[in-house]
Amino acid sequence: MGLLAQMGRYEELRDQLEDVAEKSPEMVRGVIEWISYRSEYNDAENPLAVMEWADSQGLLEPEQRVRLAKLYLRLGMPDKAAVLMERGLYDRVIDPESENWQLLAECWLGVPDPARAAEPLQNAAELSGDADLFQRLGRLHLDLRRLKAAEAALRRALGGGAREARVWLFAALFMQARLDEARQVLIPPAHGTPRKPGTAR
Repeated sequence: MGLLAQMGRYEELRDQLEDVAEKSPEMVRGVIEWISYRSEYNDAENPLAVMEWADSQGLLEPEQRVRLAKLYLRLGMPDKAAVLMERGLYDRVIDPESENWQLLAECWLGVPDPARAAEPLQNAAELSGDADLFQRLGRLHLDLRRLKAAEAALRRALGGGAREARVWLFAALFMQARLDEARQVLIPPAHGTPRKPGTAR
């Protein structure tokens, strides 16, 4: 079986795994783990036939499902990746950590279906507290013309120190015709109390 994998003959390997799955389930799981690991770290690998079969048989562990989603993305099938990740995350089959929510958002953006990317990106940002993720979320809401949601996300980004958050928050306020607030956003906060003219240092 290892030779078939090294030769890239994954459809033949799948057929062999089907034949021995009932008698040697642990061996099959070991082969699947090895193949899924190789698929993540070797872009030349395309074990889709084996991975999809394993998924249909309920043989994939949570991390292997994530690897299958990444394989779908690499092969230009973001819709399949999105369905797999969404089902796994909301059914708690896949660990609902920030990185996996980010992956789901990337899947929907690749479809493209940016509206469906917003909630997983929000989840990723909330779990991690990452200012750059809040900035991405704010920009996504801006693209969708969800201006209040964009403002809220970008204020979180600005508070966390995201480099471009100030400019995007200005845009969100400007698009709401809140011009005075928009101008204030572009003025960096003063540090300390300004001295009066002629006051000694």
